[in-house]
Amino acid sequence: MNYIKNEMKENNKNYESNKNKKKNKKTKRRHKNRQTIKKHIRCNKEKNKNKNKNKNLTLPLKYAKTIWYFSFLHLFAGIYGLINGHYIPALFSIGAVYTSTNYWKYPLYDSWRRYFDIVYIQISLYTHMYCGFYSKMRLGYFYFIIIGILSYFISYLLQKKIFLSSLFHIMVHVFGCIANVVLYSEYNK
Repeated sequence: MNYIKNEMKENNKNYESNKNKKKNKKTKRRHKNRQTIKKHIRCNKEKNKNKNKNKNLTLPLKYAKTIWYFSFLHLFAGIYGLINGHYIPALFSIGAVYTSTNYWKYPLYDSWRRYFDIVYIQISLYTHMYCGFYSKMRLGYFYFIIIGILSYFISYLLQKKIFLSSLFHIMVHVFGCIANVVLYSEYNK
């Protein structure tokens, strides 16, 4: 009789341990499922955040990066101006490198970097135009600066066509630098 009781106890223990194992497996599965659901929710939230961030950009980053590279043209024009003795406008050109690269590295539409770049470039343009009025190279300077300004307005009008808009904005930088080099080519020492 004892033998049967012992065997029943062992079977009962085995049954309970199997039951606990099954419970543990089920809870582990439930826990894993909860974790994967939480991961998916987190990933979707991050994707939505990234989409919202990119909606606030003036241009997609691949186009902005190209304009960022062309912003360095102002550095060469500024150095050329310093060599030829046009110190004040040349310093404005070198400062334009900072403001443009600072903005175009991540061009948010409503940011202090954008407004700082716009105001600085306008002040720089007015300074260069003032110097251009009294320069012997005024015709060449104004020819290229007017092409640059027209390129800006075309870029603004073509905002829906991103490639053309960024291409014309690059032309703003190129013609602005050519105009500055023409202005600086008058030796002023």
